[in-house]
Amino acid sequence: MEENNVPSQEPRGEHSPSVSPEQHIRLKSLRTYEGDVAEAISHTNTSITTIAVAEQKRRLAQPEPQIGDTIPTGAKNRLFGLVGTLLLILGISAIGGVYYSVSQNNKKIEVIKKETIISFSHSQTIQDSVSYEQFAEAIRSGVRDFKQPVNSVLYFNIIGSGATATGTTARKVANLFGPHMPDSLSRTLTNPYMVGIYSFSTNEPFIILTTEDSALGYAGMLSWEKEMVTDLAPIFGIKSTSTPYTFTDEELRNKDLRIVTDEIGKTILLYSFIDKNTILITSHEAIFNALLGKYLTGHTTR
Repeated sequence: MEENNVPSQEPRGEHSPSVSPEQHIRLKSLRTYEGDVAEAISHTNTSITTIAVAEQKRRLAQPEPQIGDTIPTGAKNRLFGLVGTLLLILGISAIGGVYYSVSQNNKKIEVIKKETIISFSHSQTIQDSVSYEQFAEAIRSGVRDFKQPVNSVLYFNIIGSGATATGTTARKVANLFGPHMPDSLSRTLTNPYMVGIYSFSTNEPFIILTTEDSALGYAGMLSWEKEMVTDLAPIFGIKSTSTPYTFTDEELRNKDLRIVTDEIGKTILLYSFIDKNTILITSHEAIFNALLGKYLTGHTTR
């Protein structure tokens, strides 16, 4: 029959688009993750839970690399070791530097204290090139500004000028506070000497001199009495008066003192040979007594 020789054709509807051979091959090759999972389950009788557990074990055994995790472990260990060693060396160097600085400063302080006649708590430098007026003002400024407890001593370290400045001679220092000091006295003066301030109920200046010849030194001090008050007035804050000041004798702690008093009988200046070759000049008996105690204590322990 003729109907059987006619090729059968499927009706084409509006929703049956034609597919080319290339598109058919491409679509056939596409496989989804869900299809893989379904196929694995159907062939191996594996559940979805089993697959999830296996995937988790794989991730734990082979962790994915993290961002920034690019330096090998061995290299990081070497880097940390190097940084730690450098920090250790720097720490040791810093500690050594501090120890050396402190030890050097302590040595300097000890040297200064050994050269002074009595111990001191603070020091201030004065150049020996200053004038008589400038020297007196430096001492008076120290008297006003020294704010320390009772029994403290401010030492004036009088030095020469220059990069390698050292202590100056006693005779040159004598010219700074005693322009009228007789040569018979100044020629006998030698190191050590000391100019300072002692903290008591008030701050008071003091001068300690050493003479090589006690007989000439004593005679020279008696001769200087005529001008001593005038010379030392700016340092000790002694007011000028029309009546000449006169020295008189006094005794304190088995020491002979030569003292000057004002119009109401208050001591304003005194000096004494506290031993054969050491002269102490200060403002009144209480300061003299305290400084004598410091001097005797220092010489007993040496």
